[in-house]
Amino acid sequence: MIVDVAVPVAGLEDALSYAVPAALAARVRPGVRVQVPVRGRRLVGVVTDIHDDAQRHARSSPRDLKLVAELLDDEPVVTAEQLALARFVASYYGEPLGPCMRLVLPPDTDVVVEARFALTERGEQARVFSAAHGLARADLELLAAFAPGERKRERQLVKSAARRARLHALVARGLVERVADQRPVGAVRHHEVLVPTEGAALPARAPALAAFDAWLRAFVVDAGRGATLAEAQAAHSGARGKIAKLTALGRLRVERSVRVGARAEPVLPAQGPATTLNDGQARAVTALQGALAARRAAAFLLEGVTGSGKTEVYLRALATALSQGRGALLLVPEISLTPQLIGRVQAAVDDPRLVVTLHSGVSVADRRDAIARLREGSARVVVGARSALFSPVPALGLVIVDEEHDGSLKQDESPRYHARDVALWRAKHEGAVCVLGSATPSLESRHNAAQGKLTHLELPVRHGAALPTVEIVDLRTRGQQKEARRRDRMNADEGPGVVLSGPLVEAMAETLAAGEQVLLFLNKRGYAAALVCEACGHVETCPSCSVSLTYHRRRHGLVCHQCDHERRLPSSCPACATEGLLLLGLGTERVESEVKARFPDARVARLDRDTARAKGELERVLSDVHAGRVDVLVGTQMIAKGHDFAGVRLVGVVLADVALALPDFRAAERSFALLAQVAGRAGRRGARGRVLIQTFQPEHPALRFTLEHDAKGFAAGELEVRRALHYPPFSRAALVRVECTDESAAAALASSIAGRVRRAGAALALGSFSVLGPAPCPLERLHGRSRWQVFVRAHSAQARAALVAGLRHDPAVRADLARAEARLVVDLDPVHLL
Repeated sequence: MIVDVAVPVAGLEDALSYAVPAALAARVRPGVRVQVPVRGRRLVGVVTDIHDDAQRHARSSPRDLKLVAELLDDEPVVTAEQLALARFVASYYGEPLGPCMRLVLPPDTDVVVEARFALTERGEQARVFSAAHGLARADLELLAAFAPGERKRERQLVKSAARRARLHALVARGLVERVADQRPVGAVRHHEVLVPTEGAALPARAPALAAFDAWLRAFVVDAGRGATLAEAQAAHSGARGKIAKLTALGRLRVERSVRVGARAEPVLPAQGPATTLNDGQARAVTALQGALAARRAAAFLLEGVTGSGKTEVYLRALATALSQGRGALLLVPEISLTPQLIGRVQAAVDDPRLVVTLHSGVSVADRRDAIARLREGSARVVVGARSALFSPVPALGLVIVDEEHDGSLKQDESPRYHARDVALWRAKHEGAVCVLGSATPSLESRHNAAQGKLTHLELPVRHGAALPTVEIVDLRTRGQQKEARRRDRMNADEGPGVVLSGPLVEAMAETLAAGEQVLLFLNKRGYAAALVCEACGHVETCPSCSVSLTYHRRRHGLVCHQCDHERRLPSSCPACATEGLLLLGLGTERVESEVKARFPDARVARLDRDTARAKGELERVLSDVHAGRVDVLVGTQMIAKGHDFAGVRLVGVVLADVALALPDFRAAERSFALLAQVAGRAGRRGARGRVLIQTFQPEHPALRFTLEHDAKGFAAGELEVRRALHYPPFSRAALVRVECTDESAAAALASSIAGRVRRAGAALALGSFSVLGPAPCPLERLHGRSRWQVFVRAHSAQARAALVAGLRHDPAVRADLARAEARLVVDLDPVHLL
């Protein structure tokens, strides 16, 4: 038997073929993990295909192949649907299959099987009497790395190929021994319940066994359930032995299931389900239930203004899918949105244990157990972020992508998939219904709906409330900019008035006096955006990235928001030694300081990536806001979308201009969506909400359409601009980027690649295509590497693939990259050009 194994390691383009030892042949199936030898190492991979007839296998016969070293699973841990999903991502995005397998593997799979070594008794002696053993200095350094009785992993000892060879030479001489291999997969945690049954009589002379049997039966009467193994062990010594005897007598049955892990996040209290639906909701629910009843693949775009009740539509569709015995996936772009959604989903299903949460904030062990519960069918609903899309949901019937327009759904590391697009493919492939929901749908989704690829459902009115009023505060007027532009010296006793305009302060005072909540949004964290020398104009920048360092007051240091480089705040200019340093710009930390100065009695909380790093802080702040223990919430985009804050009456956008001028054709679309989303947090219950937007660009289309909550009007204008410039969705784009420590080499490689793409298009007679660049990226240097890019547009995905798919495999390109020690990134359907 020959198997193909996909190994999730960079540099391995395709699945590798191995022969299967006869002892393992009966148990090997697609989807199981195996250990295989690869280039002198033992790695873990997934069996993707089995070839029983060696003559029909195109690659080679079993005699020519290496053997599978070990089978790690008794049952497949990757389903057939997951294998198909990984293959689709690899094919569409032009990625190697192996690394795409990481998307579907259980989260604790360690790809590298690590050996452990220890000193032998001879090795202990040789370390002392080195001359007698003829040891070189490098040998002694290796032996000295071991403490007495210590076991070390190979990677702790080996830093180079030469050192690895020396280690194995010491093993051959009997001075070091290989004592164990680190197990590359973890065991799923199980929950065992002891259920008494009728069986044979107890032995006459077994009083301890009889007492244990009586305790088990009394426990069922008292607790209404069987005792757990842990409870039995706590109550009776030698419980395991007694359990084995009672099981042999037929008086006990042990029910085993995957343990329900402790939640990694508190579930926020959920409002009850809506007793009645408005007309828009009813039409949407009817359409989705009809599609589910047909049990055929279908795709919908659910467009609803903020507060229109999209989540209620989701939950009604979810209940229908569960009633059919099918599973569901609910994806959100931000981890911060899961606690509230989990609460509502659990309230909407009969058994909360059917629901699992999957995202990076959940512990590895709990994620592994949740995936095992999905495989066994005891869980059927997944709520999570982008990566949850690849979980093994049984009998998938419904896929929901909330906030489908959000750029966070695009993976920015290889494989660079877009969860929205992969969700549509998965639903179609598995015969499920896919719902893309948003108050501000992406232009791609609007275009697809107009072409009939998505059925467009609309919720045009809020459920039980009016949309908030939106007002623009023009910071260009003399009265507003006098304080907003005042220099903020580093050591000055700063007073209020630097960040918040007069109209916004007055509105906050009125709102707080009425006992209602305020939300202040600024999509920039930290205290000040830059540290500038007043004398020479020097700006403190990151040594690895072409960005200024942001001042964080709480850390009293300067931080790079790209690579997290940090340095202490200098007392004088590093360039000219002048002490006159200015802190310019603003961030959420500074807004928080300003609010506390203005409103000393207000309870102020801040939520951004800095505060959310502390374990449990995100959930604590959200819980406090929902419970009314926060008067003013300051934050970045983490608070701008999806949250249903019942008490927020006023929303203030501190500076709308932060993202408007970015050198990216999607800048206006992203800005409008963000402004519309954050405006939608106001007035979701009771009295009408109010939104104040501070800006230096009041005429910008993103702001003008936000005033009227007119997403369709904004989209119509933006689509005409895109059509005229042949930008997506009227073309299929690829961003080809070269990253190298040498700037000139990066520029030269990008120029060479641009030429290759142009020649490929001409040779293939593709007709309508364009190649822009090469040009330096807007973020020209990142993590110590210069970045140059080429922007490619074509009329179809097939034409785009013909232009760029071969770049990774082109021997000349690979040789050029290797010589320059450069990296090539090919990003299909990019969501930003930075």
